[in-house]
Amino acid sequence: MLVVASIFVSPVLGAPDRSVEDRIRSAIEFIKGQYASNSTIRGFLHGNSTELIYARDNGLAALALAAYHETHFSSEFYEDLKRAVSFLLDAQAAHGDVHEFYDPVSERWGPGNDLYYWNSHVVMGVAYAAYAISEQVQSERGYWSTIVNKLRLCVDFWLPRKQLSNGAVAFSFPGGKARADVAANGVMLVGLVYLSLFEHFWGARSLAIRYATWSQSIARWLWSLQERNQTSWGWGGLYTNNSRTLQLTYENAMAMFGLNKYYSAVGLLLAHYEPTFDQLRQSMTAWAEGFVDEMSDSWGGPRHGRSADGIIDYPKQTLAASAVLQAMIDVWINMGGPTDTRFGPPFHWPNAMKIYRWITGANELSVDLQSKRDANGLGGGFAAGIGANRTIEGADTATTSLTLYAFVRASFVRIPEFFEGPLMLSIVFILVTVAMVKRRINHPAAHT
Repeated sequence: MLVVASIFVSPVLGAPDRSVEDRIRSAIEFIKGQYASNSTIRGFLHGNSTELIYARDNGLAALALAAYHETHFSSEFYEDLKRAVSFLLDAQAAHGDVHEFYDPVSERWGPGNDLYYWNSHVVMGVAYAAYAISEQVQSERGYWSTIVNKLRLCVDFWLPRKQLSNGAVAFSFPGGKARADVAANGVMLVGLVYLSLFEHFWGARSLAIRYATWSQSIARWLWSLQERNQTSWGWGGLYTNNSRTLQLTYENAMAMFGLNKYYSAVGLLLAHYEPTFDQLRQSMTAWAEGFVDEMSDSWGGPRHGRSADGIIDYPKQTLAASAVLQAMIDVWINMGGPTDTRFGPPFHWPNAMKIYRWITGANELSVDLQSKRDANGLGGGFAAGIGANRTIEGADTATTSLTLYAFVRASFVRIPEFFEGPLMLSIVFILVTVAMVKRRINHPAAHT
């Protein structure tokens, strides 16, 4: 029904001369333009200012390209997805973790042999790709089963060694101490959810339960970081430092990304779980109202963060804006859309539209952040963001990939506010979306 309904409406995303699908394809072309190889190693470069191939970039590229494949029912960029995954397998160290980067010029690998934070992006991107493609193309399940087995080398070795008693995973950082980073834990949570789903449907049930149990521990820790006192300056947000005096936007969005995916699947994977559905719904509501609403500037773009001393306006990062956009889309889906008031007031779906427009030009500088060039001089990438009275230059594969993923999700889910047309068409659209949500509630893993 969703596909049929979508042909009757016209997208009005961004500037009139650029549809969301045009922007999606431009972003993919930017990523493809980053491709580099030598006689032994191939992958997607970080940006046009460096010749390094980073694991984090390729993990996020896998996420975005798999999302395109899943939502557009198209294998057009499938080989590019496999290229990203192939690099990540080449980058694996002895215990399954991956090196930070590869330098094609000197033919050397960067740091590895520990659970560094970028491994969370690798697990997320590859696990999601394995699940999404296997669900859609049965003939490819054998290929992705082999990939998942190699991915498990990292998870099975490092999670028992790195998961703390409170449920958080302590990730290592070059030149610094290992810590329970909020963003990396949110990203790892997404990866574990999709790894669990893959094993549940096409692997071993015991492994699905193992990964779901680990994901529950992370979800419980992330949920515990949220401020629930409505009189507090930090209400609705998740604290991103140990002293609970700081809430950064990117970290909040990636944590909510993980909690959203956990919510959509845990009912299938575990008989008993905590936080519960009701607790997670309350968390989503508080986050949207207490954090996202309060952190939005007058154009709708997310500020950098806030502390006990007040709002931190800049830098406003494209990466953070894209993270909030995709998280709000999932919140909108999980809460049932604007007509479903069983769990509270109608949700803040317009925030997604505002963030999209902020990225594409409706911001304080009136600058379209999608215009930066790849290693071959072609446009389609996204600038890093906006600073005080200036654009933060420099497009890279990670920023462009996460923004691409958010745009793909926005286009596919088709939030009514992303379209214009007669009232009746909007009503049809809402009814279709609500039907999807009800099916999700009855079968939580059907559309994750």
